[in-house]
Amino acid sequence: MAMVPLPSPLFAWPKVYHGKTAIRVSCFSNSTSEPIEARKPKVFDNLFLSLFRNKMVQETGWDSEKPGYQGLIEVAHRLTVGQDNSKTRDAAVRILKSLFPPLLLELYRMLVAPIHSGKFAALMVARVTALSCQWLMGPCAVNSVDLPNGSSLMSGVFVEKCKYLEESKCVGVCINTCKLPTQFKFGILPPQEEVDDALKEPCLEICPSSVRRKEMNYNMDAHKCPKA
Repeated sequence: MAMVPLPSPLFAWPKVYHGKTAIRVSCFSNSTSEPIEARKPKVFDNLFLSLFRNKMVQETGWDSEKPGYQGLIEVAHRLTVGQDNSKTRDAAVRILKSLFPPLLLELYRMLVAPIHSGKFAALMVARVTALSCQWLMGPCAVNSVDLPNGSSLMSGVFVEKCKYLEESKCVGVCINTCKLPTQFKFGILPPQEEVDDALKEPCLEICPSSVRRKEMNYNMDAHKCPKA
């Protein structure tokens, strides 16, 4: 069964600025946002991190010796090693799907997605994402998204500062293990890759790959991330 397009993403995508680590992120709109109440670290955050990392380890067949979030970031980097970008994205999709109980996604598509032309599901996904993924992305808020029909819906997720991008220090890792794999037809259709500005973002100055290439004076575009 085809998935019903919904006006909400599962994860936010950062606007990356060369040489800066204080990254401001907005899904589809910079319009009004609805702050999610600040919360203290919860046991669920550690459970989510552990579950996500274990699924990544199963996919890569390798684990980092570092604990917690830093270890997860190293496994994410490992996911991009030795394979092209399309295979990395396929692996990331398998990991994300494996996080859900069997048949849950199909039941969601059949029973929830069609309600009110997808608007109910979009609202729900935005709020669940903002509440449950702060351990991965940092503080989040629900924001308004402008829809193709001229209306708007509080179905976006605004990330103040993308922790995943900042800690990975790599545009390519963020693009191929988060941005592109999570564009599940939830919401406004994403742009084609050839015209997607996010894929044209320069390599971060703090990226280890960028530093090594500059040190070795490679005859290549030092500004473009080799993993993007």
